[in-house]
Amino acid sequence: MDALDDGNQAAAKIVALLHVLCDLNVRRGSEGALLLRNDDFISQKLTTKLRHQTVDPLLLASRALPAWSERLLRDCPVLFPFEARQQLFSCTAFGVSRAIFWVQHRVRLSFLLVVQASVLIYALVHKPLTLVYTAAGSGAGEAKQQ
Repeated sequence: MDALDDGNQAAAKIVALLHVLCDLNVRRGSEGALLLRNDDFISQKLTTKLRHQTVDPLLLASRALPAWSERLLRDCPVLFPFEARQQLFSCTAFGVSRAIFWVQHRVRLSFLLVVQASVLIYALVHKPLTLVYTAAGSGAGEAKQQ
């Protein structure tokens, strides 16, 4: 845990304790009785902060991510869900050009999702669903979309 020792001793002790608890939980789980679920260790606030860091193209291009992100991911990865760890890996492991491409790709995907949602909402609002009831062979009515 010496990676965190240069910043804050209290934080380093807490991370060390979390690491030990997680380790004990894993060992206990190998015997068949988990004390805690893995989700119990995940910090939503840290995950949100990490995700905010990975969407900033300037931070990624200049490789200026805060030191805490890499330190905590290395020393106590259980604090973050797999998706967040994978996201940081994807945007930092393959160089600056790949990081910029990755961010641009994510922006394009989110834009396409917004456009698709807008088109769907427009279609639902301006073309109401009408049902026509027709007689079936048994005499009961069936609903059909026009």
